[in-house]
Amino acid sequence: MLILRQFRSGAGDEERGLTELRKRAAVMIRSRRTEAVLVCQRVDIPQRLLWIQHHAGLSVTAVNAEESPSFASGFVEQDGAAVSAEFVDGAYPAGADHGSESEPEELTMSLVGVIYVVTCGHCGQTWQLTSIVDGQAMECIFCGRRGHLSLGAMPNDTAGGAPRVEAWLR
Repeated sequence: MLILRQFRSGAGDEERGLTELRKRAAVMIRSRRTEAVLVCQRVDIPQRLLWIQHHAGLSVTAVNAEESPSFASGFVEQDGAAVSAEFVDGAYPAGADHGSESEPEELTMSLVGVIYVVTCGHCGQTWQLTSIVDGQAMECIFCGRRGHLSLGAMPNDTAGGAPRVEAWLR
């Protein structure tokens, strides 16, 4: 389940607004209230921000009942109602930086139902994702270090629930 929210910051407050959203996302991830959050900024209107929140395994009712992140400083405010969406599929070039303009030679899909446990090679922090690609360019959600993912082997036994695959951000 994905929750999409639009936010806006005042002119000149864009960086402070982004910082507030990043901090709120980190708190929600650490407290396991959400699995992942993407914070995006429009290129043409930098005061407009998009929050994409990923909830793994939560019902639509549970997600809709959750309140929007609130911010006391006033540097950022929600702009419109939240929208619920379901992730259907995605494809990325294997081993490529997703910002690349080159034609993908091979498309690799993440396996549905797999939990990837990512460990940052710089700060040692770990987090979980449900969708990654071997060689994918990524930034550590804790220290901000950019690197590429390296996947471990897929486990044979999945009797205890969703299979877990180790991944390292190098």
